[in-house]
Amino acid sequence: MSERNTIQIKISLTPEEYEILKKLSDLDGKPMSSTFMNFVRDAKVFTVLKKVLNATETLIAAKSYFSSKH
Repeated sequence: MSERNTIQIKISLTPEEYEILKKLSDLDGKPMSSTFMNFVRDAKVFTVLKKVLNATETLIAAKSYFSSKH
């Protein structure tokens, strides 16, 4: 993925999460953000989140549909 076509966000980590990510990135020799996003992509986190989003949107639409019937 091209770095020029990305959006940056700020995340909050617990001290333990930070230490884990820091150690992994040191071992990997890459920035913490790269190590984190490589894991997220390899674990297909966004594939799962997209399915969650689709299911949530479907449920909200169904709820709205049935609410308008009363």
